[in-house]
Amino acid sequence: MARLSSQALLTFAVALGMSLGGAFIGALAALATNESPKWVLTSLAGRLKLWAMVAALGGALDTLRNLETGILGGQPMVLVRQLLILVAAFAGAQAAYLLTSLLAGR
Repeated sequence: MARLSSQALLTFAVALGMSLGGAFIGALAALATNESPKWVLTSLAGRLKLWAMVAALGGALDTLRNLETGILGGQPMVLVRQLLILVAAFAGAQAAYLLTSLLAGR
């Protein structure tokens, strides 16, 4: 169980960091191009959510393979583990989006 929780926490942190990092670097680029950094910050955070989740999962094919093993292979613990990691990736990307929206005043 400890290994599962550490994997979920790592997945959450990677998704959060990728979304936040990409959005903030993009906002810095917006300053250089005379665009609105607030708009670019929230726009990028929303667009990077899916990519941050895929990167945090280490590639979608392994995740799909594990889901198949859990469902079709009759291994419910593999399914539960993979679903928890998927939720952690989604939560990290969503937390980054909400944080950037809060910082941008939206």
